[in-house]
Amino acid sequence: MIAMGNLLFESGHAKTAAKYFQQSLVYNPKEIQALIGLANALYDMGEPKEAVQYYKRAIEIDDGISDVYYNLANALYLLKSVDEAIENYKKALELNPKKVECFYNLGNSYCNKNDYSQAIQFYLNAIALDPLHDPAFYNLGYAYHRTGQLEQAIHSYKLAIKLNPTSSECHFNLASAYSDHGDVDSAIAEYKESLQHDPENVDCIFHIAQIQEEKGQLAEAYTYYKKALGINTTSNRASDGVRRLKKIMDDKGIKYNE
Repeated sequence: MIAMGNLLFESGHAKTAAKYFQQSLVYNPKEIQALIGLANALYDMGEPKEAVQYYKRAIEIDDGISDVYYNLANALYLLKSVDEAIENYKKALELNPKKVECFYNLGNSYCNKNDYSQAIQFYLNAIALDPLHDPAFYNLGYAYHRTGQLEQAIHSYKLAIKLNPTSSECHFNLASAYSDHGDVDSAIAEYKESLQHDPENVDCIFHIAQIQEEKGQLAEAYTYYKKALGINTTSNRASDGVRRLKKIMDDKGIKYNE
């Protein structure tokens, strides 16, 4: 029954797999592979609370399996039990110190707690083990950004983009870091690059309009405010920008495209 459950789970049939694991547990409630299999199936079915119970039962029988602590931590994180998730990620690492995703998820957990200094260290650990882990570079950039370390943030975002050049979010956050650093031309270039991969990102369009308005490029800013309003007709920021710039340009006799 366990072998069939595993086969079904690996084939993407978690619900049916769960039934086989449950049947196995009827015969032997301490069958650890059935407990782990059922926990994994429940997690895959979107039932992390139930999965936690079976992961914990498995640990009571054998507390030396790194992946069980790791999966338990993932389930706890989904349940917003972040402190308990951190505890179990660390236990997983004690048993497997080279598990990259443990370091990465610890970084995410500390970000969730707004403890960005700790998050940075765990992202760096993940990257040391896997230098091609672009989500770790991206989140490292975010953590640096939140702590005001803008040059490090820019560097990390650039490395994330090198690994994943089509990520709209990476380009957007790099643009934001450039803007905060005072490099508005680079910011505009990255916001525009972000739009290449997500053309209807209203926030991105609005930021371009804002920067162009601040630079005195009123006609260009007006075009982007109108573009944002065309995508989101209820955007007060965009409609205010359109009205404000139209009045200014009308008063100054500046030509613009309607």
